[in-house]
Order: sequence, then C-alpha cells, then structure tokens
Amino acid sequence: MIRTANESDFDRKISSESELRICALKRAYGLNVPFIRFFADDEGSLASVMDGFCNVYVHKKLNEEWQTFLQMHADIRTIHADENTIAILATARRIPFKKGVVMRFDNMLSKCALHANEQNACSLYALYVFLSTVFDDFPLFDGWYVDVSHRVRHGCCHIATESENERLIGCAMTVAETDTAALIGGVSTSPEHRGRGVASRCISELLTRLPQKNVFIAPSDEPAAGLYRKLGFVPCGTWAELTLPYSGG
Repeated sequence: MIRTANESDFDRKISSESELRICALKRAYGLNVPFIRFFADDEGSLASVMDGFCNVYVHKKLNEEWQTFLQMHADIRTIHADENTIAILATARRIPFKKGVVMRFDNMLSKCALHANEQNACSLYALYVFLSTVFDDFPLFDGWYVDVSHRVRHGCCHIATESENERLIGCAMTVAETDTAALIGGVSTSPEHRGRGVASRCISELLTRLPQKNVFIAPSDEPAAGLYRKLGFVPCGTWAELTLPYSGG
C-alpha cells in the first residue's frame, strides 16, 4: 500500500539515479516541508512530488497501484524514473517520452588526473546567467536560486567552474547529493570554448570533493556519454521522463 514516507524508508543503500534524486531531496529539506511530499510502500519503492514534478523509484516492477497513483495524483505533471517504469506508463497512455543512460564513476577506469581547480568561485547569479544561456527551458531564477543556495548552505551541493578573463566559460555541479552518493549535472561549456577540456576539468574538480561518494551522471546524448566514458564513467542503468497530458479545465 502506498503511504506517506517516514524516516525508516530512507535507511537504504542508494542504487539508482531516481532513488538518489528522492533521497537527496529528503537530505536537503527533510520530511516536513509543505512544498515536497514523499511517498513509499513496504516493498522499498519511493516517490517525491514537488512543483508538479515526480521522481519515482520502483523497487521491482511498477504495479497497478503505483500506475494509478502516478497517473491520477492531482499534483503530478511530469514523471522521472527508470526507462522500464516510464515505458509502462507511456504505453498505457500512448504518449512519447525521452530517455537516456545513467553512468557511474569507476575510479579504476578513470584516465583523467583528479586535481583541484583554483578557478572555482563565482556568484550564484553569474552561474544562473551562464546556465540559462546554455540550456533550453531553464527554470526561473527565483526558484532555482532558493533551491541551490539552500543546498549549498547545507553541504549537499558542490559547484565547480572555470573562468577566462573573469568570464565564466564552464561549470559542473551536483544536482542531487546525500551522505553517500551524488549526481553530477549542469555540465556546460560556452560554445567558443568547447573541445578544450573545460567540462572535463570541472567534472574532475567535483570528483576530488566527492571521494567517498557513489557518483552518477546522466548524459543527455551520446557525445556527452562519450566524454564521460573517457573520464571513467560506465553505464549502470537508465533514466526516462514523460509529461502527462493536461486534463484540467
């Protein structure tokens, strides 16, 4: 039976990207904030719902109860999970979805030198301006700033940047982080500086700060996956995401 999650539901070893995203929200905000709701069952599945976005981790296979919950919950608009889970929902509703591979860092396979980059300080405003010019459909500043600054203050967001002539040219950051695992995202380089190793150096900087963590990354396309393979990341799973058709008035 699906119920409100409690503390004991998060006493687990994180094994997937979607599971990490949920546990990271709990790590950053706790269970009692009004803008995030956490759900679980007694089989080990978890879900978080925030601003219409639902992360869901299914322990075994998506059952009928979870299918109904995810499709009928009034606050859920977009669902993020592994590919098998999303494919079941997409087939039932006959809607398309996007997907990709999840990779995990393997230090034994890494061919990059892990070293600290001294050029890693910038304001969050400057970082937002840079990211919003690189990524399409980037979130509005107010919500992004409140979330990132909160996570930075609580030690569950790390940011690495590189600048040239006092201008930001590249960055990488942890978009989800717990005491034992982290998910790297926001990897970007200004168009005129691509192909110069900027992204690799930013990722390398983050890895030096996360030596005890299980580090994941979810590339958006094959060129990005190729870069991450060179850095020592290996495929370990899948991610997928779909947006439910709007049915409101």
